[in-house]
Amino acid sequence: MLKDKLDLLYRKQFEELGSLEGTSIQIITVGNDVASEIYVRNKIKLLEKLNCRVVHTKLEANITQDKLNDQVYLYGREFTGQFVQLPLPEHLKEPDIPAFQDVDGFNSSNKKVLPCTVQACLDIIQEIEGDIKGKNIAILGRSNIVGLPLVVECIKLGGTVSSFNSNSVLPKKWDAYDIVVSATGNRFLTAEEFQNVNLVVDVGIHRVEGKVCGDIIHEKNKFLNSKNITPVPFGVGRFTVLNVARNLKKIK
Repeated sequence: MLKDKLDLLYRKQFEELGSLEGTSIQIITVGNDVASEIYVRNKIKLLEKLNCRVVHTKLEANITQDKLNDQVYLYGREFTGQFVQLPLPEHLKEPDIPAFQDVDGFNSSNKKVLPCTVQACLDIIQEIEGDIKGKNIAILGRSNIVGLPLVVECIKLGGTVSSFNSNSVLPKKWDAYDIVVSATGNRFLTAEEFQNVNLVVDVGIHRVEGKVCGDIIHEKNKFLNSKNITPVPFGVGRFTVLNVARNLKKIK
């Protein structure tokens, strides 16, 4: 099963990391977002397991831009790395984390690391599909966090990439594609649509009726046994979390 292959990849990457003793990180959250809370909790757990000193700074949703910037540029200087968990409330703009502290990979001058979820998707795709030169790849979603940078990286690797967004007319079946990445942030796609796709990477994270699930709707409890769709949980999310630690090691 696909999950078994991902388990092996995760264990390999985790073992290669080693200890992060002597490093520190500030994680800044603003307000309350369900997906963010899950990611932050898992990031803190992993980083502390690797002996990194973690400071979780929680800010109110109505904080001003100036106070958020101060938290990054004034009080954040002491840390090896730092990041602001997205999404932010609409009135705020994400501070540009200095490149030497940028574990999220969002600073355009940071050439050492890619955004964590983008790297997670690439690791999974290359582990399962190998060389993607000439392969047809559909990427659903155009956010600056996942969709857009992933399109660029897949093109660099020689893939033939189609980008879909909320204004696109979607096919009823995705048989024309070898690889599909869903990063829509919405649940409207069904597993049946992807029966003839080699690999589907489900980036989404939602909480429905108390359970964590992805963008793609499966029949009850069948997401863990899928042969071609990455599970949620136990899929992209844990690699995203792991890449925070991997990026921290790269920039320290």
